[in-house]
Amino acid sequence: MQRSVHPPLCLVLLALLAGSLALGCRSKLGVAVGVATERNRALGAPPKREHFFVRDPGSGTPSEEVSGLYRSDGTFIRDGVQREWYSNGALHWERWFERDVPVGVWTRYWKNGGLRFVHEHDPSAATPMVVWHPNGVVAAEGNAIAGLRVGPWTERWPNGALRSTGEWDAGGEAGLWEYFDESGALTARGRYRSGVRIGEWERPEPTETPRPTQDD
Repeated sequence: MQRSVHPPLCLVLLALLAGSLALGCRSKLGVAVGVATERNRALGAPPKREHFFVRDPGSGTPSEEVSGLYRSDGTFIRDGVQREWYSNGALHWERWFERDVPVGVWTRYWKNGGLRFVHEHDPSAATPMVVWHPNGVVAAEGNAIAGLRVGPWTERWPNGALRSTGEWDAGGEAGLWEYFDESGALTARGRYRSGVRIGEWERPEPTETPRPTQDD
């Protein structure tokens, strides 16, 4: 008669414990993989588009129009048209963005409705920029890349007379510049390097009248 052989009780307990630990590890791994999958899915989700108006608390009329996208991490980026209005309801700014990058034609107006500034943004090419005085006379014109003046520029007084002429390089005056008063007489001639005057100037300092820019 054969004798049946049973494993020792300690081996049975060890086998049960090992199985329990393996099951627990698989369970925890499954949870971790699930969390990671959900996180990756959230990060890869398409941005949520938003379009809203900011209104004046007193009158309730729009003071700003905003278009953009909320990323999955909660940050907001401008995308589409952005507009601002004066307190009298006249349009002040109209700007365009593509994923927070300035694009298209940017236009600024005076409070009386007249044009103040126009520039078509191109991050890689020089495009025309024009600034106007409140009376409609062109105040400055030339080219710019991504909002920075480059190449030859001319500036004019409100009466249309030439005020200055010269070149810009990387946002600063460069090379020979000439300045004139409102009657057209030369007031100064000299050279710049990176926006700093260098060498001898032929006449006294030019009249320190605020230069017309889109931010005036």
